[in-house]
Amino acid sequence: MWRRVNPLTQVVYLIIRLANRDIYVFPSSGTRLSRAVGCGSHRRIPTVSTLPPDVEPIPSRGRACSGSAEPGETPRRGIGRDSTTEVLSMRLLPCVAFLFTVGFVVAADDFKLEPGYKLIFNGKNLDGWQTKAAGKDGKPEALEGKAEAFAGRFKVADGELVIDAKVKGDKYIETTAPVSGDFTIRFDFKPAEGCNNDLLFLGTKFDIKAGGKENVKGVKVGEWNKLEIVVKGGSADFLVNGEKSATQKTKGDKGPFTLRAEGGAISYKNIRISDGK
Repeated sequence: MWRRVNPLTQVVYLIIRLANRDIYVFPSSGTRLSRAVGCGSHRRIPTVSTLPPDVEPIPSRGRACSGSAEPGETPRRGIGRDSTTEVLSMRLLPCVAFLFTVGFVVAADDFKLEPGYKLIFNGKNLDGWQTKAAGKDGKPEALEGKAEAFAGRFKVADGELVIDAKVKGDKYIETTAPVSGDFTIRFDFKPAEGCNNDLLFLGTKFDIKAGGKENVKGVKVGEWNKLEIVVKGGSADFLVNGEKSATQKTKGDKGPFTLRAEGGAISYKNIRISDGK
């Protein structure tokens, strides 16, 4: 079976390959790219190339062999460098730095949406969500195009849906599109110490508690965890980091998927749902 290679590994490998390239000396003609290998009668001239049109050739000082030097200078070991080589090296450095940075960004979260799934949180704003109606006369507030709700109790930051513990209040937001039938919901969550927030749908309630005796089995405080909710045949299985944590009976045919901000901080990302097929 083929194993997927981490993008950061690929980037590091590329940088190592670039770092191990030989240092070339450009002759003043500007038409040949040569490298002196060995000294004396043992010399080999590799590939012939042409300088880029925007680089002006600068005469080499000709220190191709170990021990060669100008009169009065201390002999140097290895292959010499001229100004043209330094120009190309300076052009290469930003490219290497860019690749290295991209590698870290990709490696940080290389999430890829699975076939048959769709995001219900886009990581940019609260499109597809609304505040939960409060009381008999309360009306939900649409959150389309907004990045926060309830004065920042819920907010979008760095691709995550965050419940801010500094903003007080027992608040709810829910999906505008109902969930129904058989389906699977998956997402990543990172609870802070003392987190006590809930998930609600189809008559079920799952508490995400972190810290103390009430910690949900398998939850790692301050780290990213995975939660999978599998709804099938009138029951819902809750799996935390691949291990079943609870099973509940569902009620009703359809309804919203709700996040409750009750106590403590927590972050969610990559919230997606399948159609169960």
